[in-house]
Amino acid sequence: MAESDQFAAHAARFRAEAVEATLDNVRDRCLRAADAWDKRAHTSRQTEASRATREAATAAARVAAPAVALHPAAGGEEHPRHPPVDPANPEPRSE
Repeated sequence: MAESDQFAAHAARFRAEAVEATLDNVRDRCLRAADAWDKRAHTSRQTEASRATREAATAAARVAAPAVALHPAAGGEEHPRHPPVDPANPEPRSE
């Protein structure tokens, strides 16, 4: 169950408690709590959607970008004297 679904379930529970409440202050408290959980659920849905979009874009970029082996002595960055190796053509490039 997604976090937003849990938040929506909390909101529904507080709405049900508000309907059953006999005291006005308890009913108001339950409705305020339901409203707060609804806002949390909405924010969580937005976060989940943006995360999914970001992850899809990252996955697409990985597929589209050629894999380049970087020189390990440079901390994963391209070394100036050792150009990256193209996996499709592993022969060293001459410059």
